[in-house]
Amino acid sequence: MIGSYSSKSRLESALKESRRYGRDGHLEAEKSIKLLRNVIKKSVEELDKDISKLEKSNYKNNDVSKNLEEQLNKIKREFELIPDKLQKDIFSLSENVFSITLFGRTMVGKSTLMEILTHGDGKSIGKGSQRTTRDIREYRYKDTGMKITDVPGIAAFEGKVDEETAYKAAEKSDLVLFLISDDAPQDAEAKCLKKIIELGKPVICLMNVRANLDINTNMSLFKRDIRSKMIEGLDRLNEIKEQFWEYGKKYGQNWRRIPFVYVHLKSAFAAQQPEFAEYKELLEELSMFDRVEKLIESEVIKNGPFYKNKAFLDLPSYKLLEVSKTLLEQSAMNGEQGRTLISKRRKFSKSIKQFKDSSHKKIDLFTTRMTNELKKEVADFAEIHYDDTNASQEWKRVYEEYELDKKAHQLLIEIGDECRSQINEIRREINAELKFTHRFMKDRSLDMENIPDFGRMFRWANTIISAGIAIAGFFTAGVGAAIISAGVSILGFFGIEIFDDREEKIRDAREKLEKKLEENIERTMSKINKNMKFTIDKRLVKGQLNRALWTLDKVVDTFFSLSETQQSLAEELNGELLRINKMVVEKGLNYLEIDVEIGRIDKVAREPGVALMFVLKDGTRLPSNVKKDLGNLMKESVWFSFKKDKVYSTLLQILGKGINRQDVRLESIKGVERIVHISNYDQLDAQQQSRIILAQQLTNLVFMKEEEKKNGRK
Repeated sequence: MIGSYSSKSRLESALKESRRYGRDGHLEAEKSIKLLRNVIKKSVEELDKDISKLEKSNYKNNDVSKNLEEQLNKIKREFELIPDKLQKDIFSLSENVFSITLFGRTMVGKSTLMEILTHGDGKSIGKGSQRTTRDIREYRYKDTGMKITDVPGIAAFEGKVDEETAYKAAEKSDLVLFLISDDAPQDAEAKCLKKIIELGKPVICLMNVRANLDINTNMSLFKRDIRSKMIEGLDRLNEIKEQFWEYGKKYGQNWRRIPFVYVHLKSAFAAQQPEFAEYKELLEELSMFDRVEKLIESEVIKNGPFYKNKAFLDLPSYKLLEVSKTLLEQSAMNGEQGRTLISKRRKFSKSIKQFKDSSHKKIDLFTTRMTNELKKEVADFAEIHYDDTNASQEWKRVYEEYELDKKAHQLLIEIGDECRSQINEIRREINAELKFTHRFMKDRSLDMENIPDFGRMFRWANTIISAGIAIAGFFTAGVGAAIISAGVSILGFFGIEIFDDREEKIRDAREKLEKKLEENIERTMSKINKNMKFTIDKRLVKGQLNRALWTLDKVVDTFFSLSETQQSLAEELNGELLRINKMVVEKGLNYLEIDVEIGRIDKVAREPGVALMFVLKDGTRLPSNVKKDLGNLMKESVWFSFKKDKVYSTLLQILGKGINRQDVRLESIKGVERIVHISNYDQLDAQQQSRIILAQQLTNLVFMKEEEKKNGRK
C-alpha cells in the first residue's frame, strides 16, 4: 500500500512526477498533430483534384454533381479544421496542474461535495439549478498542484447545452469524480458516464446517501438513522451499485473497475462548520468522507503520472477514432452507391439498344404498311391520270390524304413516350436503390433530400416535334418533282409514238406511270424511313439517351473517386491512431515495470476507456499479469489476437466466438475488400460491438447488417 494517505509530501511528489509525464505527453501529442496536418494536407490536395474534375465537367449543373461537389467541399472544410481543434484542446489541457472534474446530476450534492473538498462556506449549496450553462468553477485542492473543476449538472431536462459544456471540461481533465445518490440509478446519468469513459478518463464514483441534517436535528436520532443506512443498510447500497454496474454491461463497459465509495456529504460539510463544532468528530466519522479523500489521493499517488500522460494522448485518439470511423462509413456508402449505379447503368445501356432496335422495327413496319397502302392506289390513279399533265399535283393530294407527315409525327411521339417511360422507370429504380442503400448503410454523407432525381439528367426539349417537322419536308418539293419528272417523260413518249396503236399506247403509258409511281413510293418511303431512324438515332439515342448514359458514367466515376479519397484518408488517420495506441500501451507497460519487447506487438487497437486489443506476431506470448495489471491501469478490457495473412482469418479471430463465422460475409468494391456484412448485426451485445470497433481499426473495413436486397440476392 501507499503509506499514510494524509502525507502531503507523497501527493506533492506524485503531482511533480505528473508534470514531467504531462510534458512528455504534450510533446507526443504535438507530434501526432504535426503528422495529422501532413496527412490532411495530402488528402485535401486529392479532394481539390476531385472538386476540380467536377467543376470542369459539362454536367456540373445537375443535382448529382452538385451534391457530390458539396460533399467534397464539406469534407475538405471539416478536415482542415481538425488539427487546429486538437491543438486548441491540447493547449487547454494543462501539463503543470493535475485536473479533477466533478460530474453529477443537478441537486444530487455536487455543490456540497465541492464545498467540502475546498473547505468553502457553503454559499453555493442548493444553487446548482440557478447557475448559467457556462458557469464552470475551478478550485485548488489543499493548496497543492491539483485543481478541481465543478461543471453544470448533467442529465437534466433541456440540459443539452449544460452537458456539452460539462463534457468539454471533462476532455481537459485527468480524473473524473462521478457523483450519484442512493435513489434508483437513472439511465440518463449512466449514458453520461458511458460518454465520459469513452473519452478515456479514469473515474471514481461516489454515492451520496440521503439523510436530512440541520442545526435543529436530534443528533442521537440522526446517528442511528445514518448508521442504519450506511452500515446496517449496506446491502441496499451494494444493490444500487450492482444496478449501476448493470448499466455498464448494457453499454459494453466494465464498470466494476471503477472505485466506488459511499458517503454522507451533509455530515462532512457540517463537520467543517463552526455551528456544528461540538459534533465535528462524530460527523466526520458518520460521513465516511475520509474514504473519499484517501481514494482521490491514493489514485493520484499511484497512477496520476500515467493518467496525466494518457490524457494528452487520448485527445487525438478519441478524435481520430471518431473521424476515421465516419470516413470509412461514408466511403462504403459512396462505393455502394457507385456499384448500384453501375448495375443500373448496364440495364440502362441494354434498354437503349432495345429501344433503338424496337424503334427501328416500328418505323420499318410503319413505312412498309404505308408503302403497301399507297401502292394499292397506283393502278386506279394511273388509269385516270396516265395522260394528265397535272398528275404530279394529283398524286401529291393522295399523299396528303394519307397524312403521312401526321402519322410519322404521331409514331415518333409514341416512340418518344415509350422512351420516356423507360427512362422514368430507370430513374425510379435508381432513386429507390439509392434510398435503400442510404438506409442500408446508415449514411452520414448524403441526406435523403439530397439524393438526386435522375429524371433531371434527361432533357426532352422539342425533339419529337422537330422530328415531325423534318419529315414533313418529304411531302412537298421532293415528291412533286419526282411525279412531274414522270409526267414529262410520259408526254414525251406520247409525242414520239403518235402513230402506234392507241390501246397499246394507253397501256404502255399506264404501266410506265404505275412503275414511276411505285418507284416514287419506294424512294419516298425509304427516305421517310431513313429520316425517322436518323431522328431517333441522332436526336434521341445519341443526343439524349447516350448523353444521359455518359452523365451516369461521370456520376459513377465521382462516387468511386470520392469513396477512394475517403478510404485513403481514413486509412491514413487510422494509421496514426494505431501508432498512438501502441505508444499509450508501451508507456503503460513501462509504468507498471512489465518487461515486454514492444517489437513483438504488431498492432494495438483501442476504444478508449472500454477495451484494447494486442495483435501479436506468431509465437509471441506476453507475461501473464499483462491482462490484469494493464487492464486495471488503463481501465479497459484487454484482449489478444495473432497476426494472420488473410483478412478473413484475422477478422474472425478479432471478432471472437461471440459472432458465428456463418453470419459474416466479406464484400469487395472494385476488387478491394471493403465491407463486412453481419446477418445478426443488430442483435450483437455491447461487448461484441466493441470488438467490431477494434476490428475496424485493425482492418480498415466497414461493418454493417446483412440485408435482403430487393431482387432476392444478398
